Amino acid sequence: MMIFQAVGCKASPPESVEPEFVIKSGRIVVDRDEFFDELDLKLLAYPYNIKDYPNDYNTMIMDLVMGLTEQCQLMNAAQQKGIAVSDQEVDQAEKRLRQDYPDDSFEQMLLENAVSYRVWKEKLRKNLVIEKLVYTQLDEAITITPDDLVSYYKTLNDGNLDGENPVFWMEEAQLKALGEQLLTGLKREKRQALYGEWIEQIKTAYPAQINEKEVTRFLLNPHKEKDGFDD
Repeated sequence: MMIFQAVGCKASPPESVEPEFVIKSGRIVVDRDEFFDELDLKLLAYPYNIKDYPNDYNTMIMDLVMGLTEQCQLMNAAQQKGIAVSDQEVDQAEKRLRQDYPDDSFEQMLLENAVSYRVWKEKLRKNLVIEKLVYTQLDEAITITPDDLVSYYKTLNDGNLDGENPVFWMEEAQLKALGEQLLTGLKREKRQALYGEWIEQIKTAYPAQINEKEVTRFLLNPHKEKDGFDD
């Protein structure tokens, strides 16, 4: 049971979870088909012959289970808090990402990696929801003063803030752009500092269930992994 307790989960008895459910948190569910889709995406980062190495393969599967469990908990939190993204927001994010792929290279990338457009776009939508949740929740706890920005700028420039520094010769528009860049960077650092404690609170407030029987279906030589599920 240890592996589930580490992420605020509990292994659910077969009768309490429908067999096709692999992971769930509240009304957010990863079913067998979605787990297969996520596995296809995960495999892109591994050697094609990873199944020849059962221990490594099973470690990858359990890593995927843990990642999807956290995703379910975050999506559950977002749903409970009324945080969502519109189709327009998803389309705009897709347009920005496609700018890195000239001509039809985006479609080629999906084809070469055997990833369907549907699966890719749904993953994008979930990532945007989670990003909005993180920004909304953590930014409420972040306070940034002018002195913070000055200190942050000094840190980026090795403490140099004298008359020779380029900041003193910038036009108003350049100073505004620099200020926005500093604010964005400092907020990112402060979010990262707060994230660890915040995600543990999310896992406690929005617990997840993992269907042992379904996870076992994805393992190689699953009897050898039984210790991962036992109390």
